[in-house]
Amino acid sequence: MPSSTKKNPDDCWKRALQQLFDRMNDDEVVDVRKPPDGRRRGQFKQGWKSFEAGKQLGDESLNNLTWNNLGWRAADATRDCRDVEPERVYQELADGYASRTWRLTDIRWAPRSFEDHLLEKYWEERRGQIYVEAPVGGEHDNWTGKGGTRRLDGLRIDKPKGKIVLPDDELIRADLENSNGAAIEVIEVKRALNRTVIGQTQAGRLLLCARYEFDPELVREVVVCEQRDAALEWVCAKLGIEVWTPYSAPG
Repeated sequence: MPSSTKKNPDDCWKRALQQLFDRMNDDEVVDVRKPPDGRRRGQFKQGWKSFEAGKQLGDESLNNLTWNNLGWRAADATRDCRDVEPERVYQELADGYASRTWRLTDIRWAPRSFEDHLLEKYWEERRGQIYVEAPVGGEHDNWTGKGGTRRLDGLRIDKPKGKIVLPDDELIRADLENSNGAAIEVIEVKRALNRTVIGQTQAGRLLLCARYEFDPELVREVVVCEQRDAALEWVCAKLGIEVWTPYSAPG
């Protein structure tokens, strides 16, 4: 058979993925995945292995799409295709995440971890728009050499009818440009206040402003935590970092 007529094995699993996403949209599955990273690669592969081990999805997984159950679903959808490599499938899905090539119609943020619920409590008090895992840093003209992209736990912009949403680079840039003096906060969330999170808020503010060409003086730093530490709260006060907990009294 001439090489030009040979079937590409990738065509099979990519077609199977498209059918999978079409079915999930028809079933009104909600896409609650956060941006891909090394941890989410591991969750995807764990889900893939769960399918191979014969495990079944729970009821919650039928309604929401996570990286873990996407691994399970993808392994199931591509089971009749030849030479399917989980790493290649994950990379295809991860590359299509930002462009929304491989996203569902209904995209929402949903609290899952302890830190997510803590951030939600903060939003319930302050409101506004919070972009979770907002990208900062990256490669641009502020430094020489490669600068990796990091993510903030939250970027809050005080605006009416805001909510907690997954990051969108263009929307973040537009919100910053149109903020008109509204409160803007770099938020880092930890169970306990520690020195690491203090450094993360300071680095996050500068990297945010470098990425979006924004004035650092207009951005506040906030640590959202549950467990307080009097000495480190004193440090934060000296550095101009707000410490917020869901409790009114120290403890």
